[in-house]
Amino acid sequence: MTYFLGLTGGIATGKSAASTLFKTLGVPVIDADQVAHQVMAENQTVKEQIAATFGDSLVIDGQVDRHKLGQLVFGQPTA
Repeated sequence: MTYFLGLTGGIATGKSAASTLFKTLGVPVIDADQVAHQVMAENQTVKEQIAATFGDSLVIDGQVDRHKLGQLVFGQPTA
């Protein structure tokens, strides 16, 4: 039987430490943050959708300004 475990939590709750422990035990780990960063860096459609939704100023020289995007979406609940 295959099990899937989702590891979530707030800032500084030990997610990275737990992930590292799982890796050392040979458990495959998929880091959703890493996947999201890769998608925002490489997928043109995603970049276009971010610009269309939140404004062109969030995509600079073809790259999503993740800091600005984070400030916007975490600072404005409607975003």
